[in-house]
Amino acid sequence: MAVNTDVVRLKIGGSPVLVRSNDHGFLAVARRSFADLVWPLADEWDANDSAGVIRFDVLRNDTPWTDWGIWRDGEPCEITLTQNYVIFQLQWELNRVVLEGHSLTVHAAAAEIDGFGLMFPGASTSGKTTLAGWLGVQGGTFVADEVVAVRPHDKSMIPYHRPLGLRPGGPLEPGFVDLAAFETPFDGYEKLAPMSALGGSLSSRAFIAIDAIVFPQYMPGAIAVLRPLPKSEAFQRICTVSPGLAEHGEAVFSGLARLIRDVPTFELVSDDLHRALELIRSEISNRARHD
Repeated sequence: MAVNTDVVRLKIGGSPVLVRSNDHGFLAVARRSFADLVWPLADEWDANDSAGVIRFDVLRNDTPWTDWGIWRDGEPCEITLTQNYVIFQLQWELNRVVLEGHSLTVHAAAAEIDGFGLMFPGASTSGKTTLAGWLGVQGGTFVADEVVAVRPHDKSMIPYHRPLGLRPGGPLEPGFVDLAAFETPFDGYEKLAPMSALGGSLSSRAFIAIDAIVFPQYMPGAIAVLRPLPKSEAFQRICTVSPGLAEHGEAVFSGLARLIRDVPTFELVSDDLHRALELIRSEISNRARHD
């Protein structure tokens, strides 16, 4: 199977990534979906000669059932993907690049608001992506989603401008453009939309200070509340969503302990994004007055 010479060049957690495909339609969708991850200066590297480049080949098989496959540096990742899931699998493979490049990572989203860096750790459906996306279009900046790489020595995080996964009827839909604009043959159960296409702002710095850790809990019908979370509970929670803990052990454990010790920790319970933003800004204002 021939691979197109047309490529998509991405920067994933500081690593150069090249995406190639034998399907022009897929490359067009990948270029749009991952627009916020595109390598900023394409002429800085040569697609054939750059050392350290990770190469993904996303290939449409010439079979009656048109299965798709993804290969990384010539090794198969998944080779029996349906068309409506292939781009989501590629996104997961890009997540893995971040996970492999940094020992201390957290299953979290992140944003800045009023110059204040916030990390939102949590499991799927906790509301972390929704919250970071909302802050990104309400005067803040979007920092990361799904995987936050942490530098424990200075308590900062590395931006990962992954596209947001938007679902019809989700909390973000009313605040954004018509989701139909993001429909493609490669959509499965959600639409991948880069923050820049949603009118939001992106962080431009290489590292963002973590000024607070907020554990979101989306709870329909709940009265919105932002409350301090005891350090012991915060440490237990963040350990459960830190993928590198099992592999890297003591180093990650110690890094998480220092992070929780030194950074204010909160729990945010809400189903109202407007009210959640008000609570966050109020807390930031209180801290500014006391600092």
